[in-house]
This record gives sequence, structure tokens and C-alpha cells, in this order.
Amino acid sequence: MINVLRDTAHGELAASRTGMACEYLDLALNNCRDSRPLAALTADRMRVEWQKSPLKAMRHAERLQEASRDGHLTGQDTGLLARSLLWHGRYREARETLTRWEANDTGSDRVDSEELAALSGWMAYSFPALLTDSAGSVATPEPDACPDSRVPSGARRSACSSVCWRTAPARRP
Repeated sequence: MINVLRDTAHGELAASRTGMACEYLDLALNNCRDSRPLAALTADRMRVEWQKSPLKAMRHAERLQEASRDGHLTGQDTGLLARSLLWHGRYREARETLTRWEANDTGSDRVDSEELAALSGWMAYSFPALLTDSAGSVATPEPDACPDSRVPSGARRSACSSVCWRTAPARRP
């Protein structure tokens, strides 16, 4: 029954009926008792919800983090979790998720290995201090040091403000 609901939800998504897809996924989530399918359904629900409200979608992050710790997420679902955590500034949790994924990657699944490599490359480029902090700990953002911190308080800041870090200044070109 769970697989039928999930397949139906995917069909609804393909037809751009996200509301119905969410209803099918919620019904499957409420009736699923097995941890692996539950993790996959939760990731599907987060993906759909992210399109409308990234903040609201994060209500699924805790369940996905638990599934990640238990080894129940696919590579694509782990990538979803890590990117979502980064987007919301939860750097330490994103790093822990990525580290756990790297440790468990056997290379046997080409798609998952490619997803991991792509995400690691993206993180190295977009969040270099997260991966290279010289003290060996996860870097934290320094909002006042960001180039656009002089933007008037009512103005919207650019996405680059989340990439500013407290690290050794010698690393910047």
C-alpha cells in the first residue's frame, strides 16, 4: 500500500498537482512503520514542500537526520538533507551529515557516489571554511564581516552573505 501511495504521489507531481502529491505522501507517512521507506517518504515530502516553503520543509530535517545516522537514507536523500541544512545555516549538522555519508560510501552505487562528489565539490567552492577550518572544527558564519553587512537594515541581503566565514584571512585571494 505504501508503494502505491508513493507512486501515485510521484504521478501527481509529474502532473504538477503538488497539493494532491502532498496528501498521498502524508497518507503514506502516517501508515508507514518501516524505517527505510519512512525515510524515503520523508525526503519526498521535504522535496515537495521545499518548492513552496523552504522554512516549512525543514520540519522534516530532524527525522531525516535520524535516518541518516541510522544509515537509512539514499545518497540523493542525504544530499537533499545536507543542502537544506546548509541553506538554513545549520553548518555543523550539514558537515556531520556529509562526513557520515563519506564514511559510508562504498562506491558501489555510481549515482550516489556522483551525488556525493558533486555535493563535496559544491561545498568546497561555496563553503570552503566548512571543509578547511585550520583548527579542525566547523567554521561558523561571521555576519558582521560579510561584504554586504553595510546594506541598510530594511534591505534584502544577497545570498553571498551566508558564505562569509570566520577563518584565517590568508586563504582569500
